[in-house]
Amino acid sequence: MQALQTDFPSMLKDPKVKIVFDLKCQQLVELSRTNQIEDRLAFAQEHLHEYQDMGEEYSKGLADVIVLVAYPDLEQSPYSDLLEESRRDKVAEDLNQALQGEKAAHPCLFRITLSLSTLMWVAWASVSRGKLGRSTLERLVSHCEESLRDLRRYTTGHGAILSLRDVLNG
Repeated sequence: MQALQTDFPSMLKDPKVKIVFDLKCQQLVELSRTNQIEDRLAFAQEHLHEYQDMGEEYSKGLADVIVLVAYPDLEQSPYSDLLEESRRDKVAEDLNQALQGEKAAHPCLFRITLSLSTLMWVAWASVSRGKLGRSTLERLVSHCEESLRDLRRYTTGHGAILSLRDVLNG
């Protein structure tokens, strides 16, 4: 979850994203393998509480894993199937698909990064030679502005904090 928080924070901000719920449920399953009942209960209260009123799909998933809080020995419980590798594999597969979707949702991230890097290099080269290739810089600025508009329009707010004027003014 920490790596997702760092690399894909927008994915984790919305609790309605199903994979976030699935990951939290899987965390409870993993905690149930080793931790005491009190630790499981604390985790469930802190991280799963918000899902109890979010619809039938979440209610069913919650009911499936919340029983883990009640059993001291899960291997001997009627819910031992929750500990199977196939469940973990399914969550990992769903996460990979969600990450691919998240990357695909940001096609302009590469474009904006490349454009801004090129813009900075051209500006530096022009200034260091005492020339300012105005038409080239204007095209790059225009391209960057278009990319920023795309970034704001097609993503979940990425790019809203980027200001081309701030970049150009140093």
